[in-house]
Amino acid sequence: MMTHLRIIAIVALVNCAPFARANDAHHPPAFPQIATKVFSISDHGAVSSDSADNAQAIQKTVDAAAAAGGGIVEVPAGEYLSGPFRLASGIELRIDAGATLKMLPMDRYPGGTTNPQSFISGQKLHDVVISGKGTIDGQGAAWWPLVKKQSNIARPRMIALSGCDKILIENVRLQNSPMFHIAIGGHSTNVTVRAVTIRAPASTDPVNPSHNTDACDVSGSHVLIENCDVSVGDDNFTCGGGTSDVHIRHCTYGNGHGVSIGSPTSGGVSDITVEDCTFNGTECGIRIKSDRGRGGIVQRLTYRNLKMTNVNFPDSALRLLHGERPEIP
Repeated sequence: MMTHLRIIAIVALVNCAPFARANDAHHPPAFPQIATKVFSISDHGAVSSDSADNAQAIQKTVDAAAAAGGGIVEVPAGEYLSGPFRLASGIELRIDAGATLKMLPMDRYPGGTTNPQSFISGQKLHDVVISGKGTIDGQGAAWWPLVKKQSNIARPRMIALSGCDKILIENVRLQNSPMFHIAIGGHSTNVTVRAVTIRAPASTDPVNPSHNTDACDVSGSHVLIENCDVSVGDDNFTCGGGTSDVHIRHCTYGNGHGVSIGSPTSGGVSDITVEDCTFNGTECGIRIKSDRGRGGIVQRLTYRNLKMTNVNFPDSALRLLHGERPEIP
């Protein structure tokens, strides 16, 4: 089934709002400014191996770069295991071509399945970049089956930034996160995600389905998502309440639950444009969802020039009440 959509849509959850077209003249996100000095993790004790935990060495490198006024933290070619670490303002984490930064496996991950920290995190930072031609691998396969077995399972997110300004994530490949790959919230501003490839098995994969492996969860204002290639086990993109001025363009979506809004929309979502994107085999195409007690006004949405092939539900608006979920995941 192939569907070509040219849609200008307005949907209000819980409340109604007068029809208005989305703001096509989106505010371009401000880009981070990063000093050019390079700090290699190898110079601070990191080693390429299949057993050593390089978290301390990476954190030392980030701290050294921050103390020098900012710069580029380089992960050179090789495979580097690591536990969680924190970024700082004025830092670019660059994963070089031929480099793979791997999250520690589940049985070694700090906090285990009870209280694991996010892998790469930061709060109230400014001027933050994650870049490079290399790969960040979440080694999530051991985590995913537990979701069906343990109701209280906790899993780490791969990249989690909150309350930050001027964020850029570009070019890197993110794969197999235990949970969300990119999670940006806390009223973050000026966020750009571009030319990023994100991969995890579909939630319907017959061998090892991934669960809640959202590709790109970004809530905030002045957001640009472009030229990304995404195929995961949950939302390909989603945002929550308090989000405005989001432009999604020239992206390719495979497995996943589509480009979503919600489920929390309290605080409102407005001025979203999704255009010139391709969907192939997604569960949904465009989707808006909420539930009782989490709703808010969703308004000024534009969906334009979307190509969909083998998409079960090209467009859907869901209201999830008291945990009673429809068949659409």
